Amino acid sequence: MCKSVSGNLIKALFSLWAILIMTGLSPLDPLTIPAFAALYLLFALRGRLRDPRASSPPVRITAVLYALMATAGTYRTVFDTYTSNLFRAGSLLIALAGSSLLWEALLSVAAEKLFTLRESGLLTAADPGTSPAAGVTAALRLAGSFALDHPALVCLLCWLPCFLYEYPGIISPDGIVQIGQIRGVEPVSNHHPVAHTLVIGFFLRIGSLFTGDPTHQAAVAVAAQMLFLAWCLGLTVKRLGTSGLHPAFAGSALFFYALIPWQSVYAVYLLKDIPFAGITILLALMLTELSSGKTLSRFFFLRFSLLLFLFCIFRSNGFYAFLLCIPFLAFLYRRHKAYRGILISLAAALICALLYRGPLLHTLGIPGADTAESLHIPMQQIARVLAEEKPLTQEDRALIDALVDTTYIRELYVPDYADNIKELLRAGDQTPLREKPGTYLLLWLRLGLRYPGTYLAAYLDQTEVLYSPEKQTEMAMIDGVYPNGLGIDSRPLIGGRFVVKIKELLLKSGPLLPGFSLLWSMAFYLWLMLFFVMMTLAGKRTPAYLPVVLPCLALYLSLFLALPVADFRYVYPMAMCAPLWPALWAEKG
Repeated sequence: MCKSVSGNLIKALFSLWAILIMTGLSPLDPLTIPAFAALYLLFALRGRLRDPRASSPPVRITAVLYALMATAGTYRTVFDTYTSNLFRAGSLLIALAGSSLLWEALLSVAAEKLFTLRESGLLTAADPGTSPAAGVTAALRLAGSFALDHPALVCLLCWLPCFLYEYPGIISPDGIVQIGQIRGVEPVSNHHPVAHTLVIGFFLRIGSLFTGDPTHQAAVAVAAQMLFLAWCLGLTVKRLGTSGLHPAFAGSALFFYALIPWQSVYAVYLLKDIPFAGITILLALMLTELSSGKTLSRFFFLRFSLLLFLFCIFRSNGFYAFLLCIPFLAFLYRRHKAYRGILISLAAALICALLYRGPLLHTLGIPGADTAESLHIPMQQIARVLAEEKPLTQEDRALIDALVDTTYIRELYVPDYADNIKELLRAGDQTPLREKPGTYLLLWLRLGLRYPGTYLAAYLDQTEVLYSPEKQTEMAMIDGVYPNGLGIDSRPLIGGRFVVKIKELLLKSGPLLPGFSLLWSMAFYLWLMLFFVMMTLAGKRTPAYLPVVLPCLALYLSLFLALPVADFRYVYPMAMCAPLWPALWAEKG
């Protein structure tokens, strides 16, 4: 008894110490007293858990991952507090150890409660054959039943005011460039996926059958994007509504898709990430069907191959995410009765993607993205070395000067925005980089070995939005049509000061609400995914669940290698799959 009490006291002390270090709060703050008491009670509760799954290795590993990400997200607080490297290192170690203990306790308690809840049957519908809205008043039952029976229509109706306000839609410089490529006034390039550009061109031509106004033609392309996204999200809600789960799962998913304010903005934003999100959702749904054990037709595998191919060509990192998924999918499905069909689909999609990205685009004379587009992290690291005026050898300085003009590097370097340095590289001469890539690889390695702290800080700052939930960026605040010479302009069909204020209030108030504000965080969706991966591994339900998560997890990992800017659109496809994670875990069987 005494040992458990003293052990819990020590754990509570270290956890509180970690919180103080990471938040910068003073140990003299009176709030430390109730915080210490609450932590002690948490560890006492952790000690009374009986389910071995709640203390299994997946729970402990996830706790360490959470602690690493939380500590990395607050390293600047430690560096601003202490000047001694010894004190900094000691504080970070205490923060990592204390937060690991805290997260392990929190995750263990949450895991046991959720396992108990799932096994009690409370997460499933009392009668899968009843109305999804059973148990409420007649009026609400009718409205809920209609909404869950027609989720795509509900999404479109909720997004419609934003479409009318932004008519013909939100078109950024990227969209204008793509439309310019279709019109022949911009050189065609796979920097913006050619597949997406062709889709835009297809709907612009459909629009031209009815009107000669370029603005109305662009509106047809935006409307088509809205319809496709609503259809994909509607399929997700229907899948949750017919799976025998409690109707709260389908209702929560519909609320997330239709009523979260930034959803309507992205729905009318002519951007490659939006159709790619739809493709990612469809792929996740097909993987759930594949994991269900049902007998599948040849047509299913044909659609599966096509979807994997589209996943590869609608975003550059989609191809690399697919490459990462192949060995894991092949391993996880090794005992599937349709294993041969799965391997054929994977191979067919890979061959088609390689032929498309190589011989086909080369034959058509369509260049890919330039070298600078894939070097965001190395560029930022070297730029930070220059911005901090670290000493360089004459040889290293000459190699850098041969590429870029570093006169204004301190002004141009922004820790979480790589586009400035990317454009600086593009403005220079990339010939030496193309001719001597090995030399510049050695330069990057030399500087990294000489200034590892600078490289690590540059990497953490560049990718912080991916792992630190408290790091939020302004999102979905873009408006209108980028100025252009294509005849496309913004023509709002509804407007006025009241409408503008409502839009700003909805988008800016969300991040101020505790809990709800997490939906505005890029990192939250990674943490949520890791949590249910942990629950799956701890519950030993690996074969059915993990393949569905793999594409999104691989996309996240690709961003950790090449995130250009802190922009929510890069995680938008993964965020759209988020309602699937708790629902699939809650399903029995």
